[in-house]
Amino acid sequence: MKHGVKESPMRDEFFTFKQFKLRHRDAAMKVGTDAVLLGSWAFDATIPDRILDVGTGCGILALMLSQRFPKAQIEAIELEKKAFHEAQNNFENSPFSERLKIAQGDFLEWNEAEKFDAIICNPPYYQDKISSSIPERNMARQERFLPPAEFWLKVSGVLKHEKGRVAVVLPLDRIKTWEEQAAHYGMTLRRKCWIKGNQTAPISRVLLEWALNKDGFHFVESEVIIEQKRGVLNSSYLNWTQDFLLEKE
Repeated sequence: MKHGVKESPMRDEFFTFKQFKLRHRDAAMKVGTDAVLLGSWAFDATIPDRILDVGTGCGILALMLSQRFPKAQIEAIELEKKAFHEAQNNFENSPFSERLKIAQGDFLEWNEAEKFDAIICNPPYYQDKISSSIPERNMARQERFLPPAEFWLKVSGVLKHEKGRVAVVLPLDRIKTWEEQAAHYGMTLRRKCWIKGNQTAPISRVLLEWALNKDGFHFVESEVIIEQKRGVLNSSYLNWTQDFLLEKE
C-alpha cells in the first residue's frame, strides 16, 4: 500500500471503488492517491451543474465527481488515444453513464460552445529533465503538453464567470507558477490543502481550488495526513475517502 491506495500489479486491469469500477491498464497514469484525494475534496461548498475534467486519463476524477454530484453533467477531454478509449469504456460501464461525455483531443485547441461551473485537472507537471521513452507517459506527465499559462488562458474562455471554480493537485515546486498564472486571469485562491504521507513526513503535494467570484467565502487552509503509522490509515484520509474506497483498500 502506498499513501493509502493499494497499487495493483500490472496484470490487474481494474480498480474497484464502492459504486464503480474502472480499468486502468492502458492509461499511462494509474489510479493513485493524488487523484483520489482531489476527487474527494474539490468543490465542497458548491453544487456544479456542468463539470469539465481536463486530461481525464482513465476517467477517475470524472467518475468520482459523478458520484458526488448526482445531478451534474460531466464532460472529460483526453489527449492520448489509449487513455481516451479506456476512459470512454469506463464511463459507458459506470452507473453514471448518462451524465458523462468524453472528447479526444488537445484541451488547448478544443472548441466547446457551453461553459462550465467547475473545472478539475490532475495536470502534468514534470519538467523536460524528467522524461520517459514512452510517448504516452510523457503526455500524461510532461508540463509542456499543458503549460500553466496556456491552461489558464483556455480556462478563462470556458469557465462560467458568475460562479466558476477550478481545482488541481500539484507538487510544491509548481505552486508559485500556477498561482501567478491563476491570478493573472482573475482567479482567487479559495482553498488549499497540504498532503503528507505521515505525521513526520514532508509535504508531498498540495490541493488548490480557485474561484472567479471573490464574494461570499473566506480562504480555507487545511492538511490531510494519509497514514497514522505504516500500514494504518489516518482518520483524516479515511473521512475524506470513505464514500469511495473499499475497506480492504
